[in-house]
Amino acid sequence: MKTATVQAGKMLGEIISKDLIKIIKVWTKASGKAIATLPKNTAETLWGLISSKIKNPFEEAAMTDNE
Repeated sequence: MKTATVQAGKMLGEIISKDLIKIIKVWTKASGKAIATLPKNTAETLWGLISSKIKNPFEEAAMTDNE
């Protein structure tokens, strides 16, 4: 009985990981297409906002701590 449960658990893990990989690939492709269809200035604005948060993730938190 234990062996069957262990085998079932392994198989379930394989199924979940394969499906998760498929989901990530589809999401990545869809988001890439969505971004590609944005007007250039919108995409540049979004990229600026995202990259500023990546470069300075704690800047906003530091400002609120000092207030």
